[in-house]
Amino acid sequence: MISTQLSVPLYAQALSNLHGMVICANSASHLWPLSRAHTPLELIPDAAQGESPLAKAIGALRPYCEGRLLIATPQEIAPCVQAHIEEYALLKPGEYQLLVEPHPRGTALTCALAAATVKLADPHATLVCLPANIAFDADSRWEHALKKAHQAVGLGRIAVIGSSVPPLSRYQQDKGRPSVHQTTQALDIEENIPLLGTIRLGAPHPDIEGVFKVRSFIARPAPAVAWRAQQSRSLWNTHIFMLKADLALAEMRAAEHASDEPRLRAVTRIAETARFFVSLGDEHWGSKEAVKLLETLPELSFEEAVFETSAALAAVPTSIEFADLTSLSGYERSIEPDAKGNRTRGNTLALQSRNTTILADAGKLVVTLGLDDALVIDTPDATLIASKQALAAMPSVIAALRNTNAPEL
Repeated sequence: MISTQLSVPLYAQALSNLHGMVICANSASHLWPLSRAHTPLELIPDAAQGESPLAKAIGALRPYCEGRLLIATPQEIAPCVQAHIEEYALLKPGEYQLLVEPHPRGTALTCALAAATVKLADPHATLVCLPANIAFDADSRWEHALKKAHQAVGLGRIAVIGSSVPPLSRYQQDKGRPSVHQTTQALDIEENIPLLGTIRLGAPHPDIEGVFKVRSFIARPAPAVAWRAQQSRSLWNTHIFMLKADLALAEMRAAEHASDEPRLRAVTRIAETARFFVSLGDEHWGSKEAVKLLETLPELSFEEAVFETSAALAAVPTSIEFADLTSLSGYERSIEPDAKGNRTRGNTLALQSRNTTILADAGKLVVTLGLDDALVIDTPDATLIASKQALAAMPSVIAALRNTNAPEL
């Protein structure tokens, strides 16, 4: 179980030239009706501590950053993000800057825009990136990992923080190597969300104890590859990394020479577009011409664009357990199960039910009887009751709601 209590060390000190970016995207639409088009999961306070995932991400980074925090968000939820920060007093006006993307194209573009932005303010800027859609305990291990990463960045490396705790996935609960059928079924259960990337460790870094070279990085491993990684000397990608801002742009500009794949050869255009946009000024990013230009760019994650081909990676291992909030299994990790595997929140009563998750956020009593491996999400204006096996079909539910212009979406 991952605690909802933020536990950043009391006397945390800022790291030199460190600028932070929290990525807040509407990335959990498949958890409707908990997460909505204009009220994404990242902005929903939990019942225990009253803190949203965005608030926790900000709290985990702010003590260590000398520069302002960038809050990267797509245009459609930017007003909600701004209002959330102000309502809960997460940051003062001079402590952050919204990085609003008019047409998101993946984290490769997001990170390029962030790198170009902080480099303009600080030529020696180091950038640390943290998605708001992961949950973890920001304790002394977190501080240790950030400091190790900062050391590696000072030696010209790209520091990727990797967890030694494997992500939860259904086929890992079975003994032995999974069959093709099992792994395919596992992906269906996990709502077609790719498994976390794998980081295969190389030799220890000669100058920094506890940091390693990287033999290979796979951003989207197949289930069988992920299974093998669990058996070998590998870490799981947490999507948290740190690097010099100018190195981020340089690596992207060099990507076209590192791969024959057409999408990756276009990474250089992403970097150059980001630099152009920052020089242009963000007040022009939403123009028709700007959006049209962005539409020509490939949709890539920063890991795919850089990490899979870069020779500058350094791995920082940690024993912190990370939960991916964009999947049900990840979200469930913040809820303690009972003896029958039921995970409940709010006013609930689970009778003759097993492995069932009940999120009762509407205030009224929710009773289940005889459910097995099911999900119930009850909110004031909408209720979802589904078998967990059927969650792969959630995109069809969202599409149907969108087609009917349902206000509950």
